[in-house]
Amino acid sequence: MSKFTVDVQFIKESGWVGRKESIETWSAPTKEELFLKMLKTNNHIQKHFNAEEMNGDCYRFKDEDWKLQEEYDEWWRNLSEDEKEKIFIES
Repeated sequence: MSKFTVDVQFIKESGWVGRKESIETWSAPTKEELFLKMLKTNNHIQKHFNAEEMNGDCYRFKDEDWKLQEEYDEWWRNLSEDEKEKIFIES
């Protein structure tokens, strides 16, 4: 069974400045499952957002892979509101 594998980078923000903190390789059975992993991970980070530190840390596709980002955005737009709400609660 093949897996979808992609490099992602962790962006660490301090104030208004963001810098690449690390690069990780993520895998999932499908592209959609990897998108779900990224969404849940970023949602979890945002739930612990510290306004005083203004840390908008997040994961992004490595080297700003715009094609993959567009696929991710399309996948997100196609989710129902119920699916989005469920994902947010779970993350």
